[in-house]
Amino acid sequence: MARGNKANRDAFVSIPAEVKEMLRYVIPAVQQMPKIDRIDGAGAEMRKASFSIIREFYMAYYARTPEKKAEHVLEMFGWYGHFIAAFEVAIRQGILKDGFKLPIAMRLERIEEGVKKWSSSIARTASGAGPVQPGDPGGGLAGDDE
Repeated sequence: MARGNKANRDAFVSIPAEVKEMLRYVIPAVQQMPKIDRIDGAGAEMRKASFSIIREFYMAYYARTPEKKAEHVLEMFGWYGHFIAAFEVAIRQGILKDGFKLPIAMRLERIEEGVKKWSSSIARTASGAGPVQPGDPGGGLAGDDE
């Protein structure tokens, strides 16, 4: 397999890979929060949203119809927004230690890029341009930085 194909294939798994990498910071950050925030607060919501983003990614990836794929991409956007809201609450309440903020924010930026690529793929398919395949430069799924 040519290197270009591997890079394009990797673009499809970048969202779960980035979320898993982000969880390396989220989990210890949440463990250092007060108990209420770990169990039923911003920390718990950050964890829940992280795993839900991964779930919706795979649901979209394996969806059999464009409509189902679009539905799961929208859910991915929703869980991304859910995470952002919990992250901001944790920062404003002062329960997220400084050492975790930047690494999480950096991963969030990459996750957002990936979700937007999926969204542009769905929009392209809905406009009648046809399904987008890995490596299709017009679809936004092939990573520019890969």
